[in-house]
Amino acid sequence: MEAADLDYRARTQSGCLSPRLVSQLLEFGLAEEVEFWAGRGEWFCAREWTRLLSERGQQAEALEVLAPYVATGWWTAAEAMAELLEANGRAGNGLKACLPSLWSTDGSARSGAPADADKRARTALAQIVGAGQPVSFTAVARVAGVSTDFLYRHPEIRSLIERHRAKGGRVPGVRQADAEAPSSTSAAVRALSARLSQQQRAHREEIARLRKALEAAHGENLELRRRLARYEPQ
Repeated sequence: MEAADLDYRARTQSGCLSPRLVSQLLEFGLAEEVEFWAGRGEWFCAREWTRLLSERGQQAEALEVLAPYVATGWWTAAEAMAELLEANGRAGNGLKACLPSLWSTDGSARSGAPADADKRARTALAQIVGAGQPVSFTAVARVAGVSTDFLYRHPEIRSLIERHRAKGGRVPGVRQADAEAPSSTSAAVRALSARLSQQQRAHREEIARLRKALEAAHGENLELRRRLARYEPQ
């Protein structure tokens, strides 16, 4: 998890589970999915799951959700943690907890260490090429511990990867689809969207069934009223 990636995704709402999708997951009772992805670098899931935990009075658990994001030095996450602590009467503790993560050892402000991520990406590419393995954005991202989105957004690194990938050509026994598999986030979005669509269909079918049952009940009620109207005591 890198602060630069988190910030870019949060600002552009690309390469991540969007706030709208997260809201739909909660609306259809899929809170366990929000919890799952909150622990895997999805900021909007983390933000909503933290809010739910806080509303339940589970402040300690909410802080644990935010901790990995704050540890990257991302200011937005630190602000969220400080607000949570302040809401629980621990504003001073909030600042003490967040500030160490936002500053490097030499006292300069951290920006998510993009230079370090750049270096790891170049090193990973060199390792893959040196080992004679097929070069792909997915492979470099996996070895470097960065996202494919990070690689695509850096023209020089992107050019290097594309150049080595072109030199390598098609590798026997490796399908092109496997070499360029979609990112885990994109796959997650598709999977969750499909699950939401399934839930929506189930809800629509349930609503249609209930409407039919209600119409039948209204019909029976009307028939009973008619019978009562014709009823004459002996």
